[in-house]
Amino acid sequence: MPYAGGVESLHFLCGNDQVVGVMYPAVGDGPRPALILLHGIPGTEKNVDIAYRLRELGWHSLILHFRGAWGSAGDYDMPGQPDDALASLDYLLNSRAEWTVDPSHIAVLGYSIGSRAALVAAYRDPRIGAVISVSGIADFEELMLSQEFFA
Repeated sequence: MPYAGGVESLHFLCGNDQVVGVMYPAVGDGPRPALILLHGIPGTEKNVDIAYRLRELGWHSLILHFRGAWGSAGDYDMPGQPDDALASLDYLLNSRAEWTVDPSHIAVLGYSIGSRAALVAAYRDPRIGAVISVSGIADFEELMLSQEFFA
């Protein structure tokens, strides 16, 4: 029987912190492509409209709430956000949920400062096959900012 879609609250670990996400699983049988959506500095933008549309197109979408934002434990920390993205990728690929992810079709979309996390995560992990940057960083030298920048 095909999976019926829906909206699911997810909780998984990144380091010792519990991270929260919202999953929009696609309808249908078998593994589906997946997109991880990474928000900007916490505000009201959560990319829900994108997640709903991708679900309609047969994609699983996970809106990740970085550590320290929207109910995720830990501190909001820009240098650690790529780790949050990769923890969500590990969760998607290792979940025992009714929906399954096609490991050869994974993308990340970063909005604003989330684009930094998307680009760095994709640089670190070849499982990510595509990156979309919306209103993101334009100077790629800024992607690997020193710790002093964030102090």
